[in-house]
Amino acid sequence: MPIELSHIGERLIAGMLNRLAQRRELRRVTCAFAGHTLADDIGAGHLRGSLEFLPDVTLLFVRSGTIEYRRDGEQRVDVLCAGGARAIAFEAKLGETRMAENAFRQRFCRPCKKTSHLDPRLRGSMVAVLERSFPLRGKPDLVAVARGGDGPWTLVQPWWLVVRRSVIDMWRDGPPVSAKARVLDFDSLAAQACQTKREFDRMVMGVVGSGFAENWSVALGTPRRTEKGIADRGGRSSWQGDPETE
Repeated sequence: MPIELSHIGERLIAGMLNRLAQRRELRRVTCAFAGHTLADDIGAGHLRGSLEFLPDVTLLFVRSGTIEYRRDGEQRVDVLCAGGARAIAFEAKLGETRMAENAFRQRFCRPCKKTSHLDPRLRGSMVAVLERSFPLRGKPDLVAVARGGDGPWTLVQPWWLVVRRSVIDMWRDGPPVSAKARVLDFDSLAAQACQTKREFDRMVMGVVGSGFAENWSVALGTPRRTEKGIADRGGRSSWQGDPETE
């Protein structure tokens, strides 16, 4: 099965954003519809200190008063831009089918619902969570915690939705999300971070890695034991029995 963009999209996006942050070029990361930049949102959200772009490692909780809801199912934030005790969430939807406005709303924008579990839980897509479409009073906080124990980070608004350019071209009447969201063109982000196809391919290889045979301890080139004898290095059995009884 070939590697698809959706398999490694979160790590690619985090890598490209980290690269732009190191170049101090986050002002180039721009909403495809409103023109706001990521640098603007980082400043307005009071993210402090060194920024980290964390792919697929943070869990999200909804804090309403003294009650903390977790999502039904352990779905993680695709990419978290963390600075100090505050953060901005990125959600990647990198498919190109069933992404027209109405289809997107049907798939991802239905309001969250409380579940019947004994512990407080909410059922809904990550888009609905980031849109804060909750059956709760007041203004609940979204809190992210990394699996390794880092955090917590309070999520600020707006959040960022990352889609392909072909999808943005379909959204001629505007995006199917609220003004709480920015929409980022994945293809433009790749062009800003990598500039050439070769550079982008190198970034993909950096994500996918190498050395799989060694990491998985695949016994390539090692003599194997067969049922009737020991195989030599050429792969031929050392069994010398009568061919007619084989």
